[in-house]
Amino acid sequence: MYRMIVAAAVFLAISCSSVSCKTAQVLYLGGITYLLPDECPDVTEFVSERIYNTKLNEYKECYDRTNDHKTQCVTDTLQSGKKLTVPVYTDACSAICHGALAFHDCPYQGVRLDGKGSSEDSEKVKKKIADSFLG
Repeated sequence: MYRMIVAAAVFLAISCSSVSCKTAQVLYLGGITYLLPDECPDVTEFVSERIYNTKLNEYKECYDRTNDHKTQCVTDTLQSGKKLTVPVYTDACSAICHGALAFHDCPYQGVRLDGKGSSEDSEKVKKKIADSFLG
């Protein structure tokens, strides 16, 4: 399971670096830091500047509408039947601007390391994972 989480984090870091986008470091369960896409991708990633401006305005309106900017996750079912939930975006507004269709509020709020936002779950996500896979 740990390998799958690491693989998902690496995939996100690679996909974001192949697309010009802003990232934020977000501490999540087990004290693992994820690099998550934040805000909107660069203007060069859109078909036209007009579409970029439309998306950017939608992002700003979305962000201003709420003070509750929850980390966004995806959940997959493993072959064992267990579920794996991983953070993929800093917030719903960023997810929408990046064109994501399938995401949901994470069960725990991640802690942004840039100081933006707040998290009542900060002690839960900072707690290190310690079990048999560490050797």
